[in-house]
Amino acid sequence: MEDADEFSAFVNSLYQEYTTVSLNYPTSRISKILLLLLSRHRAVTLSEMEEKYFVSKSTLLNDLKKVEEVLDKFHLELMHGSNKVMVDGFEINKRRCLAEQDLYLAHIKNEHGMSYIDERQLAKIKNILTEKFVEHQYHIMDTDFNNAILFLNIMICRRGDGFYVQSNELDITENLGKEYEMSKDIFEKIGRRFFIKVTDEEIKYFALYLKRSGK
Repeated sequence: MEDADEFSAFVNSLYQEYTTVSLNYPTSRISKILLLLLSRHRAVTLSEMEEKYFVSKSTLLNDLKKVEEVLDKFHLELMHGSNKVMVDGFEINKRRCLAEQDLYLAHIKNEHGMSYIDERQLAKIKNILTEKFVEHQYHIMDTDFNNAILFLNIMICRRGDGFYVQSNELDITENLGKEYEMSKDIFEKIGRRFFIKVTDEEIKYFALYLKRSGK
């Protein structure tokens, strides 16, 4: 996407496609519960969720069963404690859940009241990717390019919330080669632009994403 209007249309299409409906609509509420649990480092009490989503305990427990079904698809587990629940599993699987369930694309705000979709942030990511892909003469399909923007947006949001990919989560059998060098260049600029510390695990994870998306 080289044209600014085209990029703006891309962002607007995300809003239109994934606009969150009424809080009383179960699917929407389940998405909100998923995002809440995935954004917390500690367990969340049932009473907090009952108050937050204006539901009874029985309704919440039914919702949590559906949440478990979604998490299971991504090899994540909903841990139950004394009137508390939390999500357990690898960070890369949590990010897959966020991406494939389109949780960051809905009008759901984080704990600080900020939207997970910020057009200015997406535009910065888009410009960095465009610059580095041209510099490395790397050819990528429009769909893969859009997904790469969203991939990095999730990474930046997660790093901002204190979540990190660990080395034991990565199962790399491919030779990352040029993808690793390009990812390293991209993250060097992202680190400066967004004031985040980038680890080698994040660099390898994005390089692996590029390698596999290019197949």
